[in-house]
Amino acid sequence: MKLVEVKHPLVKHKIGVMREADIDTKKFRELATEVGSLLTYEATADLETEK
Repeated sequence: MKLVEVKHPLVKHKIGVMREADIDTKKFRELATEVGSLLTYEATADLETEK
């Protein structure tokens, strides 16, 4: 399995907010969705595209 360290400041910020003890479930889920979208971009950045 390939491991990638994401250094994007927006991802780091959102994960930091997700780690806060007083975060409510709705906000956590919103942030998880946003982080998932950003990580999808990172995971597919090296894929070749068709012409």
